[in-house]
Amino acid sequence: HEPATFYGVERPVIETTIIPTTWWSGGASLNHRFENGISYDVMISEGLKTDDPGVSASNDPFDIKAGKQKTSFADANDLALTGRVKYTGTAGLELAAYAQYQPDLDQSAVTSYADSATLFGGHGIYQFYDFTATALYAVWTLDGDDAKAAGKDKQDGGYLELSYRPIPELGFFVRQSAWTQVEGVDNTQTNAGLNYWPYEEIVFKLDVQSQNDEAGNSDGFYLGMGYHF
Repeated sequence: HEPATFYGVERPVIETTIIPTTWWSGGASLNHRFENGISYDVMISEGLKTDDPGVSASNDPFDIKAGKQKTSFADANDLALTGRVKYTGTAGLELAAYAQYQPDLDQSAVTSYADSATLFGGHGIYQFYDFTATALYAVWTLDGDDAKAAGKDKQDGGYLELSYRPIPELGFFVRQSAWTQVEGVDNTQTNAGLNYWPYEEIVFKLDVQSQNDEAGNSDGFYLGMGYHF
Protein backbone atom coordinates (compact mmCIF):
# COMPACT_ATOMS: atom_id res chain seq x y z
CA HIS A 1 0.00 0.00 0.00
CA GLU A 2 2.28 2.75 -1.33
CA PRO A 3 5.15 2.04 1.10
CA ALA A 4 7.48 4.56 -0.51
CA THR A 5 5.15 7.47 0.34
CA PHE A 6 5.29 7.41 4.16
CA TYR A 7 7.92 7.14 6.90
CA GLY A 8 8.15 4.06 9.11
CA VAL A 9 7.68 0.40 8.37
CA GLU A 10 4.09 0.50 9.62
CA ARG A 11 1.66 3.12 8.34
CA PRO A 12 0.95 5.82 10.99
CA VAL A 13 -1.30 4.24 13.60
CA ILE A 14 -3.96 6.97 13.34
CA GLU A 15 -4.34 6.07 9.67
CA THR A 16 -5.15 2.47 10.51
CA THR A 17 -7.13 2.68 13.77
CA ILE A 18 -9.16 5.89 13.28
CA ILE A 19 -9.08 6.55 9.53
CA PRO A 20 -9.82 3.31 7.62
CA THR A 21 -6.90 3.82 5.26
CA THR A 22 -6.16 1.27 2.50
CA TRP A 23 -9.90 0.59 2.19
CA TRP A 24 -10.87 0.12 -1.45
CA SER A 25 -14.51 0.55 -2.40
CA GLY A 26 -16.80 0.81 -5.39
CA GLY A 27 -18.47 4.13 -6.05
CA ALA A 28 -18.51 7.32 -8.07
CA SER A 29 -16.66 10.57 -7.44
CA LEU A 30 -16.44 14.12 -8.73
CA ASN A 31 -13.22 16.14 -8.52
CA HIS A 32 -12.35 19.69 -9.48
CA ARG A 33 -9.38 22.01 -8.96
CA PHE A 34 -9.53 25.80 -9.22
CA GLU A 35 -6.65 27.98 -10.40
CA ASN A 36 -6.18 29.43 -6.90
CA GLY A 37 -5.08 26.02 -5.56
CA ILE A 38 -8.39 25.02 -3.97
CA SER A 39 -9.80 21.66 -4.99
CA TYR A 40 -12.69 19.51 -3.88
CA ASP A 41 -13.72 15.87 -4.05
CA VAL A 42 -17.15 14.35 -3.42
CA MET A 43 -17.88 10.63 -3.53
CA ILE A 44 -20.69 8.16 -2.98
CA SER A 45 -19.59 4.59 -2.34
CA GLU A 46 -20.27 1.39 -0.51
CA GLY A 47 -20.25 1.94 3.23
CA LEU A 48 -18.56 0.20 6.10
CA LYS A 49 -20.12 -2.87 7.69
CA THR A 50 -18.85 -3.63 11.17
CA ASP A 51 -18.90 -7.10 12.71
CA ASP A 52 -22.19 -8.52 13.96
CA PRO A 53 -22.02 -9.43 17.67
CA GLY A 54 -24.95 -11.79 17.10
CA VAL A 55 -22.66 -14.04 15.06
CA SER A 56 -19.87 -14.15 17.65
CA ALA A 57 -19.60 -12.65 21.11
CA SER A 58 -16.06 -11.53 20.26
CA ASN A 59 -17.25 -9.34 17.37
CA ASP A 60 -17.06 -5.60 18.01
CA PRO A 61 -19.83 -3.66 16.20
CA PHE A 62 -17.98 -0.38 16.80
CA ASP A 63 -14.56 -1.36 15.42
CA ILE A 64 -14.30 0.99 12.43
CA LYS A 65 -11.21 -0.71 10.98
CA ALA A 66 -12.96 -4.07 10.86
CA GLY A 67 -15.84 -2.58 8.87
CA LYS A 68 -13.94 -2.28 5.59
CA GLN A 69 -15.62 -4.26 2.81
CA LYS A 70 -14.15 -5.39 -0.51
CA THR A 71 -16.62 -4.25 -3.16
CA SER A 72 -17.60 -7.52 -4.88
CA PHE A 73 -18.43 -9.00 -1.45
CA ALA A 74 -19.92 -5.81 -0.02
CA ASP A 75 -23.37 -5.27 1.40
CA ALA A 76 -24.33 -1.88 -0.01
CA ASN A 77 -27.76 -1.17 1.42
CA ASP A 78 -26.53 2.10 2.97
CA LEU A 79 -24.08 4.07 0.82
CA ALA A 80 -21.41 6.31 2.34
CA LEU A 81 -20.93 9.96 1.43
CA THR A 82 -17.44 11.46 1.46
CA GLY A 83 -16.20 14.98 0.81
CA ARG A 84 -12.89 16.83 0.94
CA VAL A 85 -11.63 20.35 0.38
CA LYS A 86 -7.89 20.88 -0.15
CA TYR A 87 -5.68 23.94 -0.55
CA THR A 88 -2.27 23.84 -2.26
CA GLY A 89 -2.04 27.43 -3.52
CA THR A 90 1.00 28.35 -1.43
CA ALA A 91 4.38 26.80 -2.20
CA GLY A 92 5.25 24.08 0.30
CA LEU A 93 1.85 24.14 2.03
CA GLU A 94 -1.05 21.69 1.90
CA LEU A 95 -4.21 22.05 3.98
CA ALA A 96 -7.19 19.72 3.82
CA ALA A 97 -10.47 19.06 5.62
CA TYR A 98 -12.69 16.06 5.01
CA ALA A 99 -15.83 14.30 6.22
CA GLN A 100 -17.55 10.99 5.70
CA TYR A 101 -21.08 9.98 6.65
CA GLN A 102 -22.08 6.36 7.20
CA PRO A 103 -25.91 6.05 7.33
CA ASP A 104 -25.79 2.67 9.06
CA LEU A 105 -22.71 0.74 10.18
CA ASP A 106 -24.62 -2.56 10.03
CA GLN A 107 -25.92 -2.00 6.47
CA SER A 108 -29.57 -2.26 7.58
CA ALA A 109 -29.14 -5.67 9.20
CA VAL A 110 -32.40 -7.45 10.05
CA THR A 111 -31.40 -7.29 13.71
CA SER A 112 -29.80 -3.87 14.11
CA TYR A 113 -26.53 -3.76 16.06
CA ALA A 114 -25.12 -0.35 15.05
CA ASP A 115 -26.35 3.04 13.87
CA SER A 116 -24.98 5.90 11.78
CA ALA A 117 -21.50 7.37 12.13
CA THR A 118 -19.72 10.50 10.96
CA LEU A 119 -16.01 11.13 10.45
CA PHE A 120 -14.44 14.60 10.46
CA GLY A 121 -10.75 15.16 9.87
CA GLY A 122 -8.09 17.46 8.61
CA HIS A 123 -4.37 17.76 8.06
CA GLY A 124 -1.70 20.29 7.36
CA ILE A 125 1.68 19.71 5.69
CA TYR A 126 4.35 22.36 5.42
CA GLN A 127 7.68 21.83 3.65
CA PHE A 128 10.53 24.26 4.24
CA TYR A 129 13.68 23.40 2.31
CA ASP A 130 14.61 19.87 3.49
CA PHE A 131 12.27 19.90 6.51
CA THR A 132 8.61 18.86 6.55
CA ALA A 133 6.06 19.17 9.36
CA THR A 134 2.82 17.19 9.23
CA ALA A 135 -0.15 17.42 11.60
CA LEU A 136 -3.30 15.30 11.30
CA TYR A 137 -6.45 14.87 13.40
CA ALA A 138 -9.62 12.81 12.85
CA VAL A 139 -12.69 12.00 14.97
CA TRP A 140 -15.58 9.59 14.61
CA THR A 141 -18.97 10.20 16.22
CA LEU A 142 -21.05 7.02 16.46
CA ASP A 143 -24.77 7.34 17.10
CA GLY A 144 -26.87 5.05 19.28
CA ASP A 145 -27.21 4.09 22.92
CA ASP A 146 -25.18 0.89 22.48
CA ALA A 147 -22.12 2.75 21.20
CA LYS A 148 -22.37 5.20 24.09
CA ALA A 149 -22.76 2.41 26.63
CA ALA A 150 -19.64 0.73 25.25
CA GLY A 151 -17.69 3.98 25.57
CA LYS A 152 -17.06 4.02 21.81
CA ASP A 153 -19.40 6.76 20.63
CA LYS A 154 -16.40 9.07 20.14
CA GLN A 155 -13.16 7.73 18.67
CA ASP A 156 -10.43 10.19 17.77
CA GLY A 157 -6.72 10.59 17.28
CA GLY A 158 -3.97 12.66 15.77
CA TYR A 159 -0.25 12.84 15.19
CA LEU A 160 2.54 15.30 14.65
CA GLU A 161 5.45 14.29 12.42
CA LEU A 162 8.70 16.11 11.72
CA SER A 163 11.03 14.90 8.98
CA TYR A 164 14.35 15.91 7.45
CA ARG A 165 15.43 14.78 3.97
CA PRO A 166 18.90 16.20 3.25
CA ILE A 167 19.23 14.25 -0.01
CA PRO A 168 16.54 12.62 -2.18
CA GLU A 169 17.66 9.13 -1.18
CA LEU A 170 17.63 9.56 2.61
CA GLY A 171 15.15 10.92 5.15
CA PHE A 172 14.83 10.94 8.94
CA PHE A 173 11.62 11.33 10.96
CA VAL A 174 10.04 11.43 14.40
CA ARG A 175 6.29 11.02 14.98
CA GLN A 176 4.15 11.38 18.10
CA SER A 177 0.66 9.84 17.99
CA ALA A 178 -2.24 9.85 20.44
CA TRP A 179 -5.65 8.23 20.04
CA THR A 180 -8.70 7.01 21.94
CA GLN A 181 -11.06 4.28 20.76
CA VAL A 182 -12.64 3.56 24.15
CA GLU A 183 -13.61 6.27 26.62
CA GLY A 184 -10.93 6.65 29.30
CA VAL A 185 -8.28 4.66 27.41
CA ASP A 186 -5.73 7.15 26.06
CA ASN A 187 -3.10 5.57 23.83
CA THR A 188 0.21 7.19 22.90
CA GLN A 189 2.98 6.05 20.59
CA THR A 190 6.33 7.49 19.52
CA ASN A 191 8.19 6.43 16.38
CA ALA A 192 11.55 7.62 15.05
CA GLY A 193 13.76 6.33 12.27
CA LEU A 194 14.83 6.67 8.67
CA ASN A 195 13.90 5.79 5.10
CA TYR A 196 16.37 5.05 2.32
CA TRP A 197 15.19 5.21 -1.30
CA PRO A 198 17.80 3.71 -3.69
CA TYR A 199 15.16 4.25 -6.39
CA GLU A 200 11.95 6.26 -6.25
CA GLU A 201 9.73 3.15 -6.07
CA ILE A 202 11.90 1.14 -3.64
CA VAL A 203 12.45 1.95 0.03
CA PHE A 204 14.32 0.43 2.98
CA LYS A 205 13.08 1.45 6.41
CA LEU A 206 14.16 1.35 10.03
CA ASP A 207 12.31 2.79 13.00
CA VAL A 208 12.02 2.36 16.75
CA GLN A 209 8.71 2.46 18.61
CA SER A 210 7.60 3.21 22.15
CA GLN A 211 4.04 2.88 23.48
CA ASN A 212 2.34 3.58 26.78
CA ASP A 213 0.60 0.80 28.73
CA GLU A 214 -2.85 1.64 27.35
CA ALA A 215 -1.60 1.16 23.76
CA GLY A 216 -0.10 -2.22 24.64
CA ASN A 217 3.42 -1.18 25.67
CA SER A 218 4.69 -2.70 22.41
CA ASP A 219 8.21 -1.28 22.35
CA GLY A 220 10.84 -2.37 19.86
CA PHE A 221 12.17 -1.74 16.39
CA TYR A 222 11.11 -2.46 12.83
CA LEU A 223 13.07 -3.22 9.67
CA GLY A 224 11.34 -3.29 6.33
CA MET A 225 11.57 -3.04 2.58
CA GLY A 226 8.87 -1.73 0.29
CA TYR A 227 8.26 -1.78 -3.45
CA HIS A 228 5.77 0.73 -4.85
CA PHE A 229 4.10 -0.56 -8.04
